[in-house]
Amino acid sequence: MDSRDDGAFAHDEADVIMIAYMLQAAEFGKDVIRILSDDTDVFLILVYMVWKMQLHCSVQMENWNGVVVEINANCTELCPKCL
Repeated sequence: MDSRDDGAFAHDEADVIMIAYMLQAAEFGKDVIRILSDDTDVFLILVYMVWKMQLHCSVQMENWNGVVVEINANCTELCPKCL
């Protein structure tokens, strides 16, 4: 995106936009979706949305230091605690 007008969503918060694009990618049938972020809010929202939407694709969160966290594995471990 070069400007806000290029995006599919008009919300200003980056974490909300990332989640919206993640859900859109899942809807279009992507097998693996990787979000690049160090934000714990993004992690919590990802865990909640993957659990709530019962996404079957692999959702990952990569930190700036290269560590990749498997969101689906966290959802499986936490189960209803994701709520």
